[in-house]
Amino acid sequence: MNLTGFSIHTGLILFGVWQLLDGAVKPRMKAMWKPVAFLMVVVPPIYLIDRWLGTNYFFLMEGSLGSPLQLLQERLGIWYIPAYAALALAVITIEYLPWRGKR
Repeated sequence: MNLTGFSIHTGLILFGVWQLLDGAVKPRMKAMWKPVAFLMVVVPPIYLIDRWLGTNYFFLMEGSLGSPLQLLQERLGIWYIPAYAALALAVITIEYLPWRGKR
């Protein structure tokens, strides 16, 4: 299962990098709202489903053991989800920064 997870995630990353290098995807700072809007739409129902089924999709209930999210949860307690949202926004911003001002 671990090997499968790493393989799938590596493939997803490589596909994105390939699209970027090929020029099929051209990130723009003014389009940064799209992944944020996606998360704003998707996360609330996932959170409700997690609570209802006792699952942990998107690591909304608790951080994965040994990950930075676990540390975030241990340090911030009830502020875990807002801090997780801020972290996600920071990562999205960092991903788009190299393309700031480029056309």
